[in-house]
Amino acid sequence: MAQPQVYRQPPPLPKPRTRPIIASIISILIMIGGIIVILLGLLLIVLGSVVGGIIGGAGGLLVGAALGGVVFLIGLLVFLIGLGLWRLRTWALWLVGIVIALWAIAAFATASVLCSIGVIIPIILLIYFIAVRKNFD
Repeated sequence: MAQPQVYRQPPPLPKPRTRPIIASIISILIMIGGIIVILLGLLLIVLGSVVGGIIGGAGGLLVGAALGGVVFLIGLLVFLIGLGLWRLRTWALWLVGIVIALWAIAAFATASVLCSIGVIIPIILLIYFIAVRKNFD
């Protein structure tokens, strides 16, 4: 007697990840900020080198170019963090969380009673990113 074939249903497809809307807006703003800082870094490389060369000779030229290079690299890092948030990467979430926590500490340390909004905004953002962390891989 032939055994009946047992048909199993394939496992369900994983639910597609959804990008939280506020995280999307924040990541776009971070990427725009990164692009602006990159452009400022390039401008500083050129102008800093020219002005530094005129004022300080070869040493000034190198200092101007080095400062522009540092600003360019910071802008590139900011842009990549924004891109990581857009792609829902955990490392970007951690970096943004650390920066927001430092922002909250600095705002709390320097804020007076009248400037409490500077403390409230980073705390709200930190709570938001903790709440949506399940959407990140």
